[in-house]
Amino acid sequence: MGTRQAFMGAVLTNPLRVGLRQERVIPPQCLVIFGASGDLTHRKLVPALFELFRQRRLPSEFAVLGCARRPWSDEDFRGKMAEAMAQEVAEHRVAWEQFAAGLFYEPVDLEDPPSVVRLGQRLEAIDRLRATRGNRTFYLSVSPNFYGSGCRSLAAAGLLSDPSRSRVVIEKPFGRDYGSAQELNRVVQTLFVL
Repeated sequence: MGTRQAFMGAVLTNPLRVGLRQERVIPPQCLVIFGASGDLTHRKLVPALFELFRQRRLPSEFAVLGCARRPWSDEDFRGKMAEAMAQEVAEHRVAWEQFAAGLFYEPVDLEDPPSVVRLGQRLEAIDRLRATRGNRTFYLSVSPNFYGSGCRSLAAAGLLSDPSRSRVVIEKPFGRDYGSAQELNRVVQTLFVL
């Protein structure tokens, strides 16, 4: 019994990482989550990012910009994320405060061009504040009906003009069927022509 308890309390080394000289950390980045008021952001995305932060797997020049149609402020968004992760926040209060300093929120409707232009202005401000160097990943955690139009809106606002610094992640499902998946793929590819 004592041996088992000692074993369970020990920190195990990942044998696949033995011999690696350094941990890999992504470049400076702003992750823009569309649909940030939804369940996926509260239950999966932000908790996973917080864990990566605690493991020092995120650069200090990292930010999360939550976007949805709800009229929240940065403080509202941080509070909702802290509430959803109450146990982790209580256990790691200092780390949470450091991580939460990089959480922001901007009300955005992807079908409203002025709203998307405002998003671009907010991203520029976050770039200056968090030194993210214009590197952006747009995570579309919205209804599949908005994938194509959302990508077009981002492109029309100039937010996808540099494919070396802009990425789009499309949450599944990717289309309703084979034909709609091909059409969505065509739309996304035309937006990222080098």
